[in-house]
Amino acid sequence: MRRWLSFLLVVWLVACSAATPAPTATPSPTPTPSGPLYLDPHQPVEARVEDLLSRMTLEEKI
Repeated sequence: MRRWLSFLLVVWLVACSAATPAPTATPSPTPTPSGPLYLDPHQPVEARVEDLLSRMTLEEKI
């Protein structure tokens, strides 16, 4: 009797685990930068300069 219940338990666990879908990783649509563009050394120099200049005030530019 105990062996039969153990067998049914194993069958039930296998059936339940097969019935649940596996989680899938969904990539984010666009990677979000972790900081300002001008601090990223992998970006082109022109893009970094434009980003920095757009953040600066007129007093900082003079």
